[in-house]
Amino acid sequence: MEVDFPGLSKKDIRINVQDNVLTIEGEREKKVKKESNGYLRSERSFGKFQS
Repeated sequence: MEVDFPGLSKKDIRINVQDNVLTIEGEREKKVKKESNGYLRSERSFGKFQS
């Protein structure tokens, strides 16, 4: 099995096999700060996933 999680590192992902069931879960958090023309824009997005 091959799984891609762009932008995540191995420490952000947990893999578990129990009773022949594979579970992949993790959490993504993204922070962006941009300053221009005297304004500061800050965005945060986050979320958990499980498959």
